[in-house]
Amino acid sequence: MKPDIGAGPSSDAAATQTGHGARSELRTGEVLAGRFRIEALVGIGGMGVVYRAFDLSLEIEVALKLLRPELARKPEAFRDFRQELLLARQVSSPHVVRIHDIAEHEGRWFISMDCIRGESLERLRDRLRKLPPERAVAITRGLLEGLVAAHQRGVVHRDLKPANILLGDGDHAYITDFGIARILGSTGMTQTGVVVGTPEYLSPEQARGQRVDARSDLYAVGLIFYEMLAGELPFSGGTPAEAVVQRILRPPPSLARARPDLPGWMHALSDRLLKVDPAHRFDSARAALQALDARRVPRPPLDRRRLAFAAAAVLAVAGLGGWIALHPDALARVFAAARTSTARVGIVPFASDASDASLAPIARVLEEQLRDAMRADASASVVLRRRLLDARARTVADLEGDALQRRLPDLANASGADRLVLARLSRDDSRGLVLELRWFATASDTRPEPLVVKGDTPDALHAAWRAAMPRWLRERGIGIDALPATAPDALVRTGEALLALDRGEPALALQALGARAPDPADVLALRVRFDAEDAARQSLAWQATRERVLAPTPVLEPGPAAATLRVRALMAGDDPAVARTALDQARSAWPNDPELALLDAQARADAGEGEAALALLHRYVQGDAQDARAWFLLGRSAILQGQAQPAVDDYLVRALVLHTRAGNAAAEAETRNALGIGYERLGQLDAASEQYARAAAMRERLGDREGLAKTLRNLAIVQAQRGERDEAEATLARVRGMLEELGDRASLADLHNDRGVIAEERGDFAAALAAYREALVLRQQLDVPDLVAESLNNVAYASLQLGEFDNALVYWQQAGALYQSVDDRNGLLRIDQNIGLLDIARGRFAEAGERLRASLRLATDRQLPEETSVAHVNLAELALAEGRHADALAHAASAREIATRRTDLRTQAEAGLLEARTACALGDAAAVEAALAALPTTLANREQDAIRLLADACRAELVGDRAGAAARLEAAHAAARDAHGGKLATQIRMRQARLALAGDGVGAAALLEEIRADEARLREVPLRLDWLAIEISAALRAGDRATAVRRYREALALSKGIDRLAGAALLHELGARALAGTPEADIAREAAARARERLFDDAPPGSRERLQALFERRLLEQGAPHAI
Repeated sequence: MKPDIGAGPSSDAAATQTGHGARSELRTGEVLAGRFRIEALVGIGGMGVVYRAFDLSLEIEVALKLLRPELARKPEAFRDFRQELLLARQVSSPHVVRIHDIAEHEGRWFISMDCIRGESLERLRDRLRKLPPERAVAITRGLLEGLVAAHQRGVVHRDLKPANILLGDGDHAYITDFGIARILGSTGMTQTGVVVGTPEYLSPEQARGQRVDARSDLYAVGLIFYEMLAGELPFSGGTPAEAVVQRILRPPPSLARARPDLPGWMHALSDRLLKVDPAHRFDSARAALQALDARRVPRPPLDRRRLAFAAAAVLAVAGLGGWIALHPDALARVFAAARTSTARVGIVPFASDASDASLAPIARVLEEQLRDAMRADASASVVLRRRLLDARARTVADLEGDALQRRLPDLANASGADRLVLARLSRDDSRGLVLELRWFATASDTRPEPLVVKGDTPDALHAAWRAAMPRWLRERGIGIDALPATAPDALVRTGEALLALDRGEPALALQALGARAPDPADVLALRVRFDAEDAARQSLAWQATRERVLAPTPVLEPGPAAATLRVRALMAGDDPAVARTALDQARSAWPNDPELALLDAQARADAGEGEAALALLHRYVQGDAQDARAWFLLGRSAILQGQAQPAVDDYLVRALVLHTRAGNAAAEAETRNALGIGYERLGQLDAASEQYARAAAMRERLGDREGLAKTLRNLAIVQAQRGERDEAEATLARVRGMLEELGDRASLADLHNDRGVIAEERGDFAAALAAYREALVLRQQLDVPDLVAESLNNVAYASLQLGEFDNALVYWQQAGALYQSVDDRNGLLRIDQNIGLLDIARGRFAEAGERLRASLRLATDRQLPEETSVAHVNLAELALAEGRHADALAHAASAREIATRRTDLRTQAEAGLLEARTACALGDAAAVEAALAALPTTLANREQDAIRLLADACRAELVGDRAGAAARLEAAHAAARDAHGGKLATQIRMRQARLALAGDGVGAAALLEEIRADEARLREVPLRLDWLAIEISAALRAGDRATAVRRYREALALSKGIDRLAGAALLHELGARALAGTPEADIAREAAARARERLFDDAPPGSRERLQALFERRLLEQGAPHAI
């Protein structure tokens, strides 16, 4: 069963503590390392999540920065990291945020440092743009004082920028994140080919990749000083890449050009700090501080190497150009955060007089029409509405009027826009309608006069608006020809429907629209009806609207809004190729449109093109790092691609933080649901359960019954995996009642599927099969091919567990045909792997090997890590069954390596247990112990715990501790029974019987009788052959040669066609003893000799003698006569 990740809104919330065994987030009041009590979330940055906390030991307020988990997974890098931080901690200055310590809590490392209450210089700059000269001088003085202290300790910042400068009371400047940029650069934590530092504040030597010293920090101070006074950085007219190249070639234009009104010493100070050659800057921060205090700047040393340096600069630029050519992706990452030349326009939700309810729908529809119209300019990017709403909630909340005007820079920055459109609708004294529109541009200090549009009625206002707007927008650089038309009387109805959809009330939206079909050319009205009917689950009406959207005539008016609607309608059909073509054409026509970009990513993810979806979303968030929805989709796609670790450590955490700050509870719940799925994929069931429970509680409060049902289904699966089966059943019963009320047949089918999963966890495969068949019937009625294929796969698996091999094969073949019909190559790959397991169960080892090796090649070629690790595990199982112990160890090691990279604890444990079982088969007690010691601290479930105990029992037996082995086997059987692992419980009983036969025989008869009573468990050929060997041994010990011969002949018939079998040598030796005195005994002994030779020849290096000794011991224990 695939948990429901969701594709609804997006979500978000507080910072998350993720990683190995960690919980998902820190709560207010939680205490870290027995010392730091969490007070509040501050934010999220490149290094990790930041909290405000109280140090209970020192009784002071501190800031805690939780580091990203990947740092601690690189021991050498982490060692260097800690050393650098300890060095940076020695920096003591009233202008440096001092690092107190680096500590660890539950596997997660964090830095504690001074807590500064204030704002960053970046935020101040965005708000004021230019600072008064004396204020800029005071801040610069603080920076230089902090650098003097740091440079005396040999600590260079390397990433000094406004975001790393905090301002306390009286503009007291504090430098933060000392040493971190250098640490990241020196420990390999940055991406390959990326210059360490922020592009806008790189010194020339950093851009060239040369050695960096304290004078690079002075260049950054010069840039900050210039920007505070000029309102922009030097060379700001081009792209960041062009600005960096300009810095390499020549010094920036003097501050005197931008601010001729400033004193000459300020011009000189700026010029000196921004010299291209570090030797021509101040030789130290102290020298720069002295010049600032004296308000007199000495001349730099005579530039005797100017020509030589100019030639070197040309060569450096040539080298940089070569580097760019070789590393285009790295360059894109370096400048990811920088602004592009594309205009990013945000349309602030139109305001209206709250005392007149009739105005709101008019304002809403005009706002939406403007957004659709402006999207038609291919050179611009129109910020998504929900993106702007989130930004507004985080920054300016309920501000209106002049208060909002003053905070527009903050809103623009938070929404990623560089231009904003604002509007307010009201009535004049004669009750006529008046729409006032304003334009705000971050790059301009001027505020143009507003555009005022009037009309006596909504339709008259709309006509005047359509006449005035194109010219008004063209004057502001937005090229559109016309605004969309709307049929008479449809304007208000469409606006009311939009407002209803905003509130999540699709039924009211349809009521507002009325029964009359919309004008086929009115794209907005069609889209609103399309969305409302879909949300209200009015399938027949929605299908009719979809057909209108796709009708060849009349053609929808051209533009990205119409193209988006058409693509969505095509994606809901059964021809993905046509939808793909339409989407590609739309993306080509409007490459900067964010709605089409996200739709493209989602379409690729849904089509199984996970890597392409991830690449698109990575590029998207590089351009807009505060889009919570994009981070959510990135996390969702990463989970589907088997990359759950970065999803829970980074992508979904970012979405959570952004949504929580925006107060978007529905999106927060959606993200928590996705986090639960990520943790579940990583085997961290406690964290998964916590996130599902919190998402369910939020969705219940919101009245989101459909979302609640999905989350509760996910929770039930985790409850079953944790052994909480009664709770799981109760959860699913609750869900069933909800779905029946909703009449949601698709979700009811999913529910039956979940019941099957929980029955599997109980070991009740008959109940699982019945539930899976119910799901299959419903899904076949709904005609959803990929879900029907999933149900067929599940029915086949349950049939396999019940020994119904022929039925399992038929169902898997049907599933494969469906996956083939929808071109789901990954689904076909999984079917092949499952049929490979069926081949093993049927004793068709050669066919299994061919199938599983082919699936491994495909999974590797397609770069599917989860499927690749599964293929290695399956091949290791096959090799173990065949007695190819070296191959078994190699495949297990490959599976473990992949799982470790992905932090897939479940598969790590599975591979480690395979290594332990193989070591047991080789008689290597020390290797068994080592493999068990390397297992993850917490195993995924009780079944894995039972296998661990079984392997440990083998180790105890190998070292002669028979009593310890017996105790561990009994504990293993209890764990298997608790996990409802019927096959595993039978294997453990067989091991107990073998142990009893090797001793005094007490208890062996009862154990064998218990196994015979449930002979249905013995339908799998490898398991039955093991059982037959034990039965032969027991019969020989009882002197019952007739039974021994009968069992041996059954084993011969069963193993016919098996070229290799791990237990073949022992089986034939026992058969020879049963047939003693007959010609067949010699044939059996010859077969035993051949099998023994092959077994020993294929032993791993250094294992042959140990394996021989184990074989002789087993033969002695199982072949001697003994009464039972």
